[in-house]
Amino acid sequence: MPPTIGRSAPRLLNEATVSETSPGELTLDLENGKQIVVDADTHQPIYEESVDPDGTVNKITFFRDQTSYPGGVSLPAVKIQVGFKNGFAKHVMMSAILDAKFNVEIDESKFEMPVSKGSVLTDLRSGERRSKRSKNDVSNAVEYFIASETQPRPIAADKGFDLKGFLLIANGIFLMVLGFFVWRKAKWSK
Repeated sequence: MPPTIGRSAPRLLNEATVSETSPGELTLDLENGKQIVVDADTHQPIYEESVDPDGTVNKITFFRDQTSYPGGVSLPAVKIQVGFKNGFAKHVMMSAILDAKFNVEIDESKFEMPVSKGSVLTDLRSGERRSKRSKNDVSNAVEYFIASETQPRPIAADKGFDLKGFLLIANGIFLMVLGFFVWRKAKWSK
């Protein structure tokens, strides 16, 4: 089943209330106020409408000229989008695919990202933000991050028994006990 509108057709069908409004077409009503009409056989989009919470239409998108490309890829070659504000069309945008090629060889150098000395590199791949300032020119930022991940992280050396820490804790306990006895003696002497 071909993908449609950024989500797979089965997932989209599971997230929506589906009804057949006209022969060969399915209407999908999503919870976010969006209504999508798709071809019943191919699940390719025909029409999409977005509605504000107050019920006014804010965007309508038409998909036309379903085209099959080499490699079994099928998608609309023309997309017409109309944006509305206060019930009036405010903008119209048309996109057309004139030529498409799929599964072409791409030179690996297109994916390299050189970084100059002093630039800040931020890596968000692991879900946490990690930033570093580049100390040298780097030919490829991705390789730089991969190399820095494979380097062992410094581990605090085990210093053994910490006399200073022990004395601080013992001193604190001694002062609390001494304070308790002084307080109790003052209370008993009354």
